[in-house]
Amino acid sequence: MSDKIRALVIGKPGPLRNRIEQALETSALAVVTDDGSNLRSLLASTQIDCVVSTADTASGNWRPPFEASCPRPFVLCAPADDIDLTAALNAGVDGYVSPGGIDTELVERIRATVDAAPELDTGERKRELERRDLIVETVGDGVYSLDTDGCYTMLNEAIASMTGYSREELLGSHVSRLMSDEDIERGRKLIQQMLDEDGPDLQSYEGELIQSDGERIPCEVIMSLLPGEKRFNGTVGSVRDISEQKRMEDELRERKRNVESVHRAAMQLENTRTAGTIDDIALDAVLDVLAVDVCCLQTTDDSEARWHATAATIDGDEYPGGALDEQIRERTVRGDKTFIVDDLHERRRPAQQTAIRSLLSVPVGDTGVFQAGATNPDAFRHDDAEIAELLFAHVANAVERIDVEARLVDERDRFAALFENVPDPVVSIRYEGDVPVVLKANPAFERTFGYDIDQLRGESLDAFVVPPEGVERAAELNERGRQGQLVETEVERQTASGRREFRLTVVPVDLGEESPITYGVYTDITDEKRQRQRVEVLNRVLRHDLRNGMNIVKGCAEMLKSENDDGNGYAKTIQRRADELISLGEKTRAVERTLERDEGQLGSIDVVETVQATADWIEGKHDGVELTLSMPDSAHARADNMLRTAIRHVLDNAIVHNEGVASVSVDVSTDDQYVTVTVEDDGPGIPRAERELLEDDREITQLRHASGLGLWLVNWVVTQSGGTLSFETDGVDGTRVIITVPRALADEELETQ
Repeated sequence: MSDKIRALVIGKPGPLRNRIEQALETSALAVVTDDGSNLRSLLASTQIDCVVSTADTASGNWRPPFEASCPRPFVLCAPADDIDLTAALNAGVDGYVSPGGIDTELVERIRATVDAAPELDTGERKRELERRDLIVETVGDGVYSLDTDGCYTMLNEAIASMTGYSREELLGSHVSRLMSDEDIERGRKLIQQMLDEDGPDLQSYEGELIQSDGERIPCEVIMSLLPGEKRFNGTVGSVRDISEQKRMEDELRERKRNVESVHRAAMQLENTRTAGTIDDIALDAVLDVLAVDVCCLQTTDDSEARWHATAATIDGDEYPGGALDEQIRERTVRGDKTFIVDDLHERRRPAQQTAIRSLLSVPVGDTGVFQAGATNPDAFRHDDAEIAELLFAHVANAVERIDVEARLVDERDRFAALFENVPDPVVSIRYEGDVPVVLKANPAFERTFGYDIDQLRGESLDAFVVPPEGVERAAELNERGRQGQLVETEVERQTASGRREFRLTVVPVDLGEESPITYGVYTDITDEKRQRQRVEVLNRVLRHDLRNGMNIVKGCAEMLKSENDDGNGYAKTIQRRADELISLGEKTRAVERTLERDEGQLGSIDVVETVQATADWIEGKHDGVELTLSMPDSAHARADNMLRTAIRHVLDNAIVHNEGVASVSVDVSTDDQYVTVTVEDDGPGIPRAERELLEDDREITQLRHASGLGLWLVNWVVTQSGGTLSFETDGVDGTRVIITVPRALADEELETQ
C-alpha cells in the first residue's frame, strides 16, 4: 500500500468534521468529505483506504455508512454520549477515537487500522468479526481496551457483569471509574516497563475492581500494549475475578495459623505434668483458633468442668452441669463423635432456649467432652470441627499420659516399699556380659549376707555370695535369668552367719525375652530343711521299729494263746492292740504319701470299679457283713489312686466299729460336675470329737486313736482332689459319710469331643 492514505470523512458539515479534516490534511493524508448522501458513488469511483465517520450523517447515524463501506476499515469519531459504542464495536467497527483524541490519536489509529486490514471480501470479514466477538464474549474473564488517555474503547459483557455497570456506561469513561488511584499508578509503572526497549510483552498485577455499589472485588489484571505507529497507542487486557482464590488463600492461611497454634499447644502439652495445666493450655488454644462466646472443657467424666465466657450475654447459671447441652454431650461421649448444631433454638422449646444458638461438641478421650457455643446461628464450620478434633486428640493423649505416669509412680512407690520391707533378701542385678552386677539390695539382704549396698553396688554378686563349688551352677542360673526365664530352685549361699540353704527365685524384668535386669529373691529354708530331715529320720525309725516290735508282740500273743487257755482274754487283747498299732503305722505312711503327692498327678478314676473292688475285699476279710451297693455302670472322678485308699478306709471303718452284724449301704451317683459316694451304716457312729476335729478345725492333739488319723487321711485325699467330706446322723441308725469329688470325663466321652 502507498504511504498516501486516502480517507473518506463522512459527516454533516460542522466543527467536528472540520477538525477531523484539518487533522488528516496536516498529517499528509488525502481527504475526501461527504455528508453521506453520495457515499456509494464515492466508494465506487474513488480509491478509499479508510472511512472516518461522525455520529451525525445524512443517514442519521454511523451505521449506514459502516455497512456501505464494508469491507474497508472503518473508524468512528464522535462523543461517547452520541453513539452506542458497544453496539458499534460489536458490529465490527475497527476503531474508536473520542473528539479529544482527534489531534493526538486519530491519524495513528487510521494508519494502524489500514496497515492491519486484511485483503478480505465482505463475507469473510464478517465471519472474522463474528469469530472475534464470539471469543471476546464467551471467555470467562473480562476483556477491555484503553486508549492513551486511559478511557475504555472496548469491553465485553464479563466486565459489565463483574462491576454492575452496563457497557454503555463504561465505554468512553476513564479507568478510574473501576480502579483506585493506587492500582492505576501500579498499572502505569508496568506500562512503562513494557515500553522500555527490552521490556516484557505482558504484565500482570493484582488489584481491586470497584463495583457500581462501591463494593470492591479482588482481581488479577493481565495487559499488553496495543500495536500502532506511535510508541504508545493504548492497552488491551483481561480482568479475572479472584475472589474465590483469595477466599481459599485466606482460608489456607487461617488453617495454617490454626494448625501452628495447635502444634504449639501440643508441644506444651507434652511437657506438662498436671491436669490443671492441660485445661489452661487447651482453653488458650481454643480461644486462639475458634471464635466462641462460651466454652467448657471436661477432660474426664470425674473431673471438674472448666468454663470460659467471652460474651456478656452468657449467664453461667443457665448451665449448672458440665455441658452447654447435656443431651448432645451424652451423644458425643457415647458415639465418640463430633457434633455441630447450627441453631439450638430449632431443637428447643422457647422455655428452654438460651443465648447460645450454635454449638460445637467434640469428644476428649473416652469420657471427656469439649463444647463451644456462639450467640449467632451457623457459627461453626467443618473446618472448625477438624481443628478442634486435632487439638483435643492431643489433649486426650496428654490426659492419658499423665494418668499412666501417675499410676507408674504409684506402682514404683509401692514396689519400692515392698522391696525395702519384704522380710526376704532381695537384690536387683544388671547383666554386663555374663557378670551379674549389683544395682540395689534391700535391708534384709544386707543383714543376711553381711554386706552394705555400697560395697555391693557395681560389683559381681556371685563373687560375694556363691561358694566355690557353686560357681558353675550360678552361671547357669544367670544365663537362664538373662534369657527371660522365671527360675525357682534351691541353692546354697555364703552368708554373714555361714552357709545357708535358700529357695532362690530369679524374676526377669522382661519375661520370655532377653532381659538385662533381673531380681533375685532369697528365702532361707535352712531350718525348714533341717526340721524336715529330722522328721523324716524319726518317722522312718518309728515306723520301722514300731512295725517290727508289734509283729514280735503279735507273734508272741498268738503263741501264748495257742499254748495256754486264755480264759481272761489277755492274749486276745494283746493281739488286737498290736493289730491297731500296725494299722496306725500303715495309715501314717498313707498320710505321708498323700501329703507328698503332686496335684498334677490327678487323673480319671472309675469310682464304681473302686467301690466294687473294695466291697469284694470287705466280704473276703469280714464274715457276716450285709453290704448293699447302688451304682451306675461307671462314674469317673478326677483323683488319683489314694481315693481308693480313702473309700476302703470309710467302708472298713463302718464295719470294724460295729459290735454286731454290720449292715452297710453304698450309693454312687453323678451329675454334670461331681461324683458322690454315700456310705451309711447302722453302727455306733463316728465319735463326735473326731468329727468336730474335721468340721471345727480343733487342735490336732484331739487325735487319740487310729480311726481319727484315718478320718484325717480321708479328708486330705478328698480335699486335695478338690472335693468335700461330710457326715450326717439325723434320720439314720448309725452314720452317713458323704464323699464328693469333681467328675472327670470317661474315655468314651473324650473320644466324642
